[in-house]
Amino acid sequence: MKHPNTLKAICRRFDQAYGPFRHRRRAPLDTLIATILSQNTSDANSSRALRNLKETFPKWRDALEAPRRKIERAIASGGLAPTKSRYIKAILSTLAEKTGKPSLQNLRHMDTETARDF
Repeated sequence: MKHPNTLKAICRRFDQAYGPFRHRRRAPLDTLIATILSQNTSDANSSRALRNLKETFPKWRDALEAPRRKIERAIASGGLAPTKSRYIKAILSTLAEKTGKPSLQNLRHMDTETARDF
């Protein structure tokens, strides 16, 4: 199977044409929350909302334990804060119920089918 070599060649071509792709690695839950915050707003506003959220709540458990309105205020710059804060709070609550903590790190230890079911 030559997929890895083919992928490397494609990446090299993109790098040559457009410059290297710089993607910040985030924790899986950070990525999920960032995706929610990115809906119907600009990258600048969603980035600001995520930054404000992470500054207000350094740990996701802090956000889980906070009133939803406080999350809403932290993400206001991203727009649709009442709706997005409800989704964020629901996701954190569901994860805490299923795993004991608001985290998606357990997905790394699951096979694909189990992770999808989760």
